[in-house]
Amino acid sequence: MHSNSPAQDFQGAGGHSLSYGSALYPMYVIHHTVLETLDTLIPHEEALRRGLLLLVKPSPRGTVGWYYLEDASGNQHGGRTKCTDSFVGASHRWLRPNLKAELSHPDDENNTKLRSLKHLFRNNRTIFQTNNSFPAEYLWIDYLCVPQFDRESQTKAIASIPNYFRVIYNFVSLALDEADFELYMNRGWCGIECVAHRSPAPYQDGSRNVQTLLPNNQIVFYMNDCTQRRLDWNMIRSPLQASFTIEADRGLVTPLLEYYIQELRRYRTLSYAEVWTGEGSFPPRDVPEDYIQMLEQSVAEYRDQQAQERQRQKQLEMLQSMQPKEPEQSEQPNQPEHSQQPKAVEGSERRKGWCRCFCC
Repeated sequence: MHSNSPAQDFQGAGGHSLSYGSALYPMYVIHHTVLETLDTLIPHEEALRRGLLLLVKPSPRGTVGWYYLEDASGNQHGGRTKCTDSFVGASHRWLRPNLKAELSHPDDENNTKLRSLKHLFRNNRTIFQTNNSFPAEYLWIDYLCVPQFDRESQTKAIASIPNYFRVIYNFVSLALDEADFELYMNRGWCGIECVAHRSPAPYQDGSRNVQTLLPNNQIVFYMNDCTQRRLDWNMIRSPLQASFTIEADRGLVTPLLEYYIQELRRYRTLSYAEVWTGEGSFPPRDVPEDYIQMLEQSVAEYRDQQAQERQRQKQLEMLQSMQPKEPEQSEQPNQPEHSQQPKAVEGSERRKGWCRCFCC
């Protein structure tokens, strides 16, 4: 028996639930007209402080797939609720990565990425081919919309990725050229964003029926020449087979990936009455089985590596506990001055107490 409800029981980053409920960290987006005013991409904390971001909330009427946008003053932006077509999620490889957050930046010194994002929205109807009533006009990109300097808030935002990508209908992978796209697909966070967007989301049409939508509006945009192509299933790789600047992030991605695998499995079981069959959605039969199996195999291999590492660590601890402890030296009574050993011998004996180079 299948269910039209998303998975509820996965634990994500920091042990936070990946449930279908509210995001653990709020979802923010930036309107394309505000994006136009930026000279360089700025971190989330600064954008929030300057009041440049909009808070995304569910529709007050409870309509699934429609959203209320609130500005920094608490007022509604745009005068009406917006549907999923209005949102764009941008995935990208950081061009100036650094383990120190204050030295890391997603763009190059020429602001190539920012200029490309502006181009995308200036030509949004042509590029994204969305409903003319709801053109793509709001951007979600990690640097602007996810905390960069507070690890706890960032971890909550990572666990909220499923919530964010249920809002976003349009998805763009940014790469300088084809060679850079290969580098992009070798980044773990880029991979999980590709997987996350190609995941089922609820949607309510004009008849008020709640159905499931699997967005198919994903493109690769080449920033050097402003050309694009469709992001196909066979172009997406498992993020666990990619690299991470912070290796510990691999552990944060794994439960997300397990969640999406279950969601795709669930979607393949749905009847056509339960899915959105209009333009812009993959029907269940179009989700490749080999794609899901590829993701499943990568998770299994990673979990096996984790188990082996835990076993090696356990064996090492056992060996260390079996090693005989060196006897504690008892205090020697004071000896007459004439009975003490020569200083050279005394130094030699003292070295033997701690030296492990076998030269003493």
